[in-house]
Amino acid sequence: MKKLLATLSLLFLLVMPLSFEVSAQTTNLPVMEGAIGKYKIKMKLSFDNEKQTVTGWYYYKSKGAANKIRLKGKFKGDTEYDGFTMTETVGGKVTGTFDCEYSWGTGTIAYGGEPFISVSGTFTNASGKEFDFEVSNF
Repeated sequence: MKKLLATLSLLFLLVMPLSFEVSAQTTNLPVMEGAIGKYKIKMKLSFDNEKQTVTGWYYYKSKGAANKIRLKGKFKGDTEYDGFTMTETVGGKVTGTFDCEYSWGTGTIAYGGEPFISVSGTFTNASGKEFDFEVSNF
């Protein structure tokens, strides 16, 4: 049943006109903006629906795009809609983790009719300190 729902969700994404790329295996989200705690960030993610993994990067706006931090993770369930976890690595070392929830919907006139995407949850740094985070494309 879960595989059927995942397949139907993917099919819906393929036929719906979206502003982000979707293939049979991969969903490439647009660059999103938001914050980890009080720190402004930009984030880009891709979902591999077949492998149930997520990859991407983010950077602190104050540090600039040249200082991207790599992200790698996996789905908590059969699809990204079940949430996902990611680890960040800097210099080959894990420096933090993200526990994420994912949501999207079709846009309204207020958002130009474009799909909107939101990723939120908790970021835990290497010292164990937790911060709320949220990024979106609107």
